[in-house]
Amino acid sequence: MVEVKVQVERVEGLRLSTKATEDTPATYTVNVSLSERERESSFLALNFELELSGQPEISRLVVTGYVTMTGSRDEIQGLIRQQDDKSAPTILVTIYERVYGLLYVISRDLHIPHPMPGIVSLPPPEQKK
Repeated sequence: MVEVKVQVERVEGLRLSTKATEDTPATYTVNVSLSERERESSFLALNFELELSGQPEISRLVVTGYVTMTGSRDEIQGLIRQQDDKSAPTILVTIYERVYGLLYVISRDLHIPHPMPGIVSLPPPEQKK
């Protein structure tokens, strides 16, 4: 079984509007950057940056760090592979799930709307016919 560890190195939260509150209707756009940090036969480390921009322009949240995956080559490849052009790699979903609590707490502290927990998700499994 593959082991995944997420390490946060930097968190930034910006309140871009003095009129924003936790109840302000907003959606978040997510920009993601993943880059290789270190690789061995049964180990892969990736740097990540998640930038969430509130729409309308009321807030911005940024989390950077790295994720390490230890397991077989096939297990690691399964985590970083996209199923299709519209889906996120499983490792990206895992990173978002692990940092979501931090994003929520920062949003509450800044009195801005919090992003949704499933904003980065996998497509639903295909239904058998």
